[in-house]
Amino acid sequence: MKLKLLKLFTLVGTTFFAYHVKAQTTHVVTNVNDVTSSVTGYTGSLRQVADSAVDGDIIRFSPTLLTAAVDSISLSTEIDFNARSITIKGLYSATDTLYISGKKNSRIFSFSSAGKVTLDSLVLINGNGVGSTQSGFGGAVCYYNGTDTIHVNNSTFSGNTAFRGGGVFSYSESSSLVSVSNSTFSGNTVTSDGGGIFCF
Repeated sequence: MKLKLLKLFTLVGTTFFAYHVKAQTTHVVTNVNDVTSSVTGYTGSLRQVADSAVDGDIIRFSPTLLTAAVDSISLSTEIDFNARSITIKGLYSATDTLYISGKKNSRIFSFSSAGKVTLDSLVLINGNGVGSTQSGFGGAVCYYNGTDTIHVNNSTFSGNTAFRGGGVFSYSESSSLVSVSNSTFSGNTVTSDGGGIFCF
């Protein structure tokens, strides 16, 4: 959570700090469309929700996407969060899972100079690392020049390809960490290093 220093004042020899705490907003994806802002169906799509999210926000998915037997979001190009620290929580039930696919045409998510990122309960498939940031690095996810940690929890990365980091590519000159919990990396391939994860 981001803290912004607003005011410093002194009273009876004691210094006090007043902070403004930025509230998190939860955005909900309500359809599986992948279209630009000028096309019908953009509102409620993962791309629209990602465009609207700001630093510290949370992205979730409506359970109706599974009950309607619509279980896949196929992206035409990557979703680039740039420097925004985002939490993305996927969707699954006892019998179904929501997949997010790069269609073997693009990377799925990228973050550049972002702080803490959390990917939870996601199934990311068929990303190929093509994107605007470090193209070829990170088949499904690229966390480039991060300032904190990318957390991968309860998630699956499968069928992704890249030059480095078939599933996840994480690199920073200062601090670049990947934390993985209860997650599966399978069938991801590279032409260089890090079939599942490349962290440097």
